[in-house]
Amino acid sequence: MRAILKKQNVTYIYTQVLREPYEIAYVLDASEGEDHALIGERDIVPREDYEDAQQVMARNELRANRLRQFERWGLLKVSAGPIHDRRGRSSATAGVDVNISVIQRKTRQALIEVLALSAAVWLAAAALSILMARRLTRSLGLLKGAALTVAAGRYGHEAALRSPRELVRVAESFARLSRNLRETFFRIGRETAALEFERSREDLARRLKEPPPHPAVQETYAPDQPGSLSGHARHEHRIVV
Repeated sequence: MRAILKKQNVTYIYTQVLREPYEIAYVLDASEGEDHALIGERDIVPREDYEDAQQVMARNELRANRLRQFERWGLLKVSAGPIHDRRGRSSATAGVDVNISVIQRKTRQALIEVLALSAAVWLAAAALSILMARRLTRSLGLLKGAALTVAAGRYGHEAALRSPRELVRVAESFARLSRNLRETFFRIGRETAALEFERSREDLARRLKEPPPHPAVQETYAPDQPGSLSGHARHEHRIVV
C-alpha cells in the first residue's frame, strides 16, 4: 500500500470497516507519522461519508466523492471502493484520499513559474525586436543614403550591407542598377561627344567651302611726309589712323 501511495502520489490509502452509525474502524493504513491510524482504531466520520461507504458496499461500485474540507486533514478529494470477503460479499471499504491543498499549492507554484517564464520570454522577445529594429533601421538608412548618392550623379555607388539577408539581396540588386547606370551614362557621354565632334567637323567643312561674304579689302600705310615717323592707314576709302 505504501508503494502505491508513493507511486500514485496520493495522500492517504487505508482500509476500514463500518461499525455503529457514523463510526468506522481502520484496518490497514499506509500513512506514516502523526496521521497514521493503528489497526482497530476508531473514528467518527461525517454522516455523508458514512452513507457513501454504505452505498459503495451495497452497490459494489467505486465512488469518487466531491471535495471535502476536514479540520484535521484539510481539503481532500475522497474516493472509496468495496473489499470482498471469501464469499464475495462486500465487507469493508478501501479509501484513497488526495490532499487538494497540496495540489492547489503546486498549481499556484506552477502558475507562478509559468508567469515568470512568460515574462522572461516576453522581455527576450522585446529585446530581440528592438535589436532587429535597430539593425533594420541602420540598413535602410544605408540603402537610402546610397540611393541619394546615385541620384546626385555618383553612378556606380553601392551600399555595403551584411545583414539582414533580405536587405542584402536588395543592396545587391541596387548595386547592379547603379553599375548599369554608370555604364549607360558613360556610353551616352561618349556617343554624345562623338556626335558633337562629327557635327563640328561637318560645319567647319561647310564653312570652308562657302565664298567669303565681302571682297578682299586692302589696307595701306603711307607716311605724312617723306622721312616722317607719322603716317596714316587707309582702309578702302577711309583713313583709319
